[in-house]
Amino acid sequence: YVSDLIRARQTAEEANRFWQVPVEVRPELREISFGDLEGLSDEEIAVRFAGFLQEQKKMDRDIPYPGGECGKDVVDRALPVFQELSSFQLTSMRRSPQVAVVTHGGVIRCMTAHMLGMDLARWRALGSCLENCGITEFYYHEDTKKFTVERFNDYAHLEAYPSLLRSNW
Repeated sequence: YVSDLIRARQTAEEANRFWQVPVEVRPELREISFGDLEGLSDEEIAVRFAGFLQEQKKMDRDIPYPGGECGKDVVDRALPVFQELSSFQLTSMRRSPQVAVVTHGGVIRCMTAHMLGMDLARWRALGSCLENCGITEFYYHEDTKKFTVERFNDYAHLEAYPSLLRSNW
């Protein structure tokens, strides 16, 4: 299952060279909308949206990006997909007890905060910047209908390729 944004689709295509499973594009998995900040440099954002950035740093309210989304907006659109994927029907050929979701850092952090029961105002406290192709693993407990976080932003599989890590950009 993959976001409809091109960078996620390209990642899913590469991973699927090994998995060789059907890929389903789900727009609900796209990155958080940064609204009016999209396409601007960090310097432009710092000047034009200084007040917003100061409020956001406080992490006391789940405020939307100007013209964009907040954490709750992301959870509201992505959670139904996660719930759908976790309601396994073992008799169905379409369902598997393991699924891969290729999505984006904002979605991963918002969904992780939600699954941990955190206030969504604090989703940005879960790593300032996740590694591309890092693995976050959730386990769904069918008896309680709850998720646990098994791994978060695990990128050990990339350490042999330091040029791919953000620290080397």
